[in-house]
Amino acid sequence: MRSTGELLRMYVVLKACSITPLVKNAEALVRTSRRVLGDAFTFGVMRHTFMKQFCAGENEEDLRPTIDLLRANGIATIIDYAAEDDVESAAKPAGKGDAAGQHPSTTAATTDGSGNTAADAAPLIDGAPVLGATQLPGAVAVSRTYSYEDEATCDKHVNIFLQAIATGAKLPGQGFAAIKVTALGNPTLLERMSAALLEIRSLFREADLDGDGFVDRGEFDTLYKQLFPAASQDTINRAFASLDWEGHGKVDIISWSHRIHLADMPGMVERIKSQGTCTRLSQELVAVALTREEVKLAKALLGRVAKLAAAAVGTNVKLMIDAEHSYFQPAIDHTTQVLSLTYNKDSPIIFNTYQA
Repeated sequence: MRSTGELLRMYVVLKACSITPLVKNAEALVRTSRRVLGDAFTFGVMRHTFMKQFCAGENEEDLRPTIDLLRANGIATIIDYAAEDDVESAAKPAGKGDAAGQHPSTTAATTDGSGNTAADAAPLIDGAPVLGATQLPGAVAVSRTYSYEDEATCDKHVNIFLQAIATGAKLPGQGFAAIKVTALGNPTLLERMSAALLEIRSLFREADLDGDGFVDRGEFDTLYKQLFPAASQDTINRAFASLDWEGHGKVDIISWSHRIHLADMPGMVERIKSQGTCTRLSQELVAVALTREEVKLAKALLGRVAKLAAAAVGTNVKLMIDAEHSYFQPAIDHTTQVLSLTYNKDSPIIFNTYQA
């Protein structure tokens, strides 16, 4: 049963959410309120209105009454920490806390949220070099700048998600928790990863000349020579073998997508540039390929996700990877698929989700 006061609060909050100018200017209004009225007043009002309507609480103790109420009515609970980000908020000018003119990946990319190296994330992004992904001595890629502050915040989010998983493990029956990948990595990086993954799939469609859903050796040779005209036949044969593990003489798009790794792309670009290749395919690949800095940051991101997946497996909590903006989704889907192959062998633990 809800009291008259609770029903009135619900009505006021939902009515406010239907006022378009208020919604569009909500962040500016909150900033103004904090500046004029102070944080204590602003957050106090928000905590007892909007947050009370849409969030169960700030910690495990706060969550318990809502969890018990839902369970009493036959409704299970998914613990979901409300943290996500978008490209607009990530693409801010470099300032005091940013890494303009620095190389943040040297330090930031070594962490998976616990200070450990990102080696556990290697299967998600690394692999045997394919498609001519060789390291050129002295090669230097032009880097975008990524903020140390962003990486530190993502590491903090790991600990909060770990708390959510631990809370899910204490729930009666099967525990569920959800995570948002945009809380674990720079949104601009996720968008770049998505574009690179889509390009890998695009290369498959380019290679599949007869449209039968497979790339055979002859089709692969044709594609490879468009990217690397100077390649020897022996080099091409080794590259195809790195994709055709089973020796079938052909590769489907699933094998193609999982065996050409994001970490291969900087080496491919360096080789294209060293050979002076200037075809449509080579230029499209150069435009979207990750830099070596971005590969390191991607390893850090995926290391964070892998740590959460391992925690979920260890506590038998079903982990749901939230769907987000469409321009991030290829990277999120790819991460979820690789985690599923790793952790869903005995029983389903990692779940992808869809957002309408």
